[in-house]
Amino acid sequence: MSDSLSETEINNLKKTFTAIDVNGDGVITVTEMKNAIDQWGNDVKVKADHENLLKLMKVADVNGDGQLSYEELLMTCVQRKLNNKEERYVSLVTCFLFIMHIVVFGKRSESSI
Repeated sequence: MSDSLSETEINNLKKTFTAIDVNGDGVITVTEMKNAIDQWGNDVKVKADHENLLKLMKVADVNGDGQLSYEELLMTCVQRKLNNKEERYVSLVTCFLFIMHIVVFGKRSESSI
């Protein structure tokens, strides 16, 4: 599955996931996502209200438990990359990944856009 992502992308994804999963239980909750956006996402033009975060979560929450595991995030990112090869679009997953990049690296960079 991870053959579709580079080693750098996988490493950045794991760092980002770990940074957001503050209690270390292996899943990201809506609350953890909101806290991460509130803490590090000052320049993100995304409303971090509960409803929007639930929509973001639904995109990647494969098993429907209301939480996001690293494996679910990895699968979503692989699928996103495969889809983007065929069509260029901005999706909720893209917004989520952009927010996560800001969470880990603290600011927007040319490569993150």
